[in-house]
Amino acid sequence: MRILFYPQVPHEPYVVYKIRSALNYQITNNTSDDFSFAIAWNDTTIWPADPVLEELARRARVINLACRDIRKSFVEEVFSEVFGYTTAIDPTIYQGNLVQKSEENAAHNGEIISCPITHLEEGFVYQRLIDNSVNDELVLDLRVPIFRGEIPFVYLKYREIEGRFGNKNRSVTVAETDEVFSQAEQRLIFDFCPKVGFDLGELDVLRDRGDQKIYIIDANNIPYGPPNQISPKDAELALAKMARTFEQVFLARGGRS
Repeated sequence: MRILFYPQVPHEPYVVYKIRSALNYQITNNTSDDFSFAIAWNDTTIWPADPVLEELARRARVINLACRDIRKSFVEEVFSEVFGYTTAIDPTIYQGNLVQKSEENAAHNGEIISCPITHLEEGFVYQRLIDNSVNDELVLDLRVPIFRGEIPFVYLKYREIEGRFGNKNRSVTVAETDEVFSQAEQRLIFDFCPKVGFDLGELDVLRDRGDQKIYIIDANNIPYGPPNQISPKDAELALAKMARTFEQVFLARGGRS
């Protein structure tokens, strides 16, 4: 079994590289090679339609073909359309604390600022500060693997409140999807994904301690993983579940992307 990745090829830190290793699949970047299906792969936040991929899609399945924009503002736009509520707030008129963070994927540079402000930073978004705290020390981020209509499990990522916007976890566990999200919430997540062209990747989701609603704050079509500070046993379990789901969704079911 061979998978075509184009225009770039993933390497060791990426989840999909580890999945294909677990399944013993070969990879290629040569569009002239024989392959079972293709995955659009570009390590950038926004990129234009690729004529090579568009041509490939006429004769083969191309996963994530339409996922070319994962800017925070676009994720928020689709999220508010699907869920009917928003995190976006105008910082020039709002009074209180907001989160300012980069549009770019994986920047981890969120900052709590006091509003109102008079100047908007180019390339940044301004969002409600979601209270995802579990106690006085920790916050909980939900990392959600997506395999076109399937969520095999959810990572529970606990972080220090002071480092809530960074990428250093205190601990990570794996939970069953139904233990974390209601059926209605899962349906909304699955409605969200195709609207950002998302077949394969991971979502960052927060649950607000006050209103108990969930908020999709990031969509990553090229995630690293499993997350740091997960136990070796849970990491092995997570990869095994993702490999099985990948095979079931993209091979056993077949069909075009």
